[in-house]
Amino acid sequence: MKSSWPVFLTGLGLLLVVAAVSAYLTARFTRPHAKPDAADYHAWVHSELGLSAKQEVAMAPMEKRYEEKRRHLLEVIRLANLELSTALQEDRADSPRIRAALDRIQSAVEELQAATLEHVFEMREYLESAQYDRLIDLTSEALQRQATTSDQ
Repeated sequence: MKSSWPVFLTGLGLLLVVAAVSAYLTARFTRPHAKPDAADYHAWVHSELGLSAKQEVAMAPMEKRYEEKRRHLLEVIRLANLELSTALQEDRADSPRIRAALDRIQSAVEELQAATLEHVFEMREYLESAQYDRLIDLTSEALQRQATTSDQ
């Protein structure tokens, strides 16, 4: 019988990363009337693209849809993290409840990444060619940074 510890520890490591990112994003975006600044990646990307006021207005409904979906998925991740925490405390070993919570977390993280890429691709309609190329470059660089920093 194969040990499930490596899988469990990998899942737990992923959970810790997701929990940290989720906590940061939740704290960052739920402050009342907080205005985006340079630390807000989404606002930073928009500023890097040099969007015109007309582009910002045209994209507003799309941005709102994306933000609602992003917040929903972050909430799903948060709740699944709570379920995982409870299951870990109560079960004290690999269990169907732990597996189910991990599956919910992984699914929501995957859906969040897919939604983000869909958002990037949807922005193409509103951007000039050079702006879209810059958006793709910024997105690719962010993924590379994330991949290299998560390996350390």
